[in-house]
Amino acid sequence: MGADDASSDWCPPVVPLPYEEEEEEEEEEEEEEEEEEEEEEEEEELSQHNGELWKGRTKTVKNVSY
Repeated sequence: MGADDASSDWCPPVVPLPYEEEEEEEEEEEEEEEEEEEEEEEEEELSQHNGELWKGRTKTVKNVSY
């Protein structure tokens, strides 16, 4: 009976992803973050140039999820 108890607690081993794949994913995430930062900087510049026109629009833009 002791063997049955042990088998019920058994879980399949977790196989880690190959290191190369993880590295690629991290690079993609970094590129996406850089693009988002550039877009935010552009929005800030536009809002400064257009002044009043952009005050209401920037609020709605920030609420949009990409």
